[in-house]
Amino acid sequence: MTQLPRSFFITLLLALLVIIVPLASAAGEEGKCAGEGQFTCPNCGGISVSDCMDCDGYLFTDYNYGLCYNRKLFNTNAEDGNSDNHYPFLWTDIVGTIVWFLTAGIATACGVGGGGIYVPMGILLLRFPPKPASGLSQASIFGASLGGILVNIRKLHPD
Repeated sequence: MTQLPRSFFITLLLALLVIIVPLASAAGEEGKCAGEGQFTCPNCGGISVSDCMDCDGYLFTDYNYGLCYNRKLFNTNAEDGNSDNHYPFLWTDIVGTIVWFLTAGIATACGVGGGGIYVPMGILLLRFPPKPASGLSQASIFGASLGGILVNIRKLHPD
């Protein structure tokens, strides 16, 4: 089996940076705080909370509209005003998933768990809050380790 040259991996990492940096700057522009710091939580008749992490089931924050919403991956049927289907992020999800799998492959091939990579990618690419991004990171690390076991289980010890 032939090995890929080191320049290939460097080029791939630079390409990932070219994709991630513009998305990170765009995410930073959207994250401007609301004036009062109060967000409407759809639970219990639309109570106001200062942090959407306190709103059960509606962990995502829309700073422009002061609203907590439930974001779902690959959601295509969003309706205006419905907090369950707030803002479709379909293209963000597609690009983020492709970059996520490429990064997972590189991290696994390099022998790195990837936790320090997955959480920032979940926050910047998929626009998740830190808590769901860390959960997705742990699931990805588990999947990568399970894949590594399945690939290497048939290999014998060198002795």
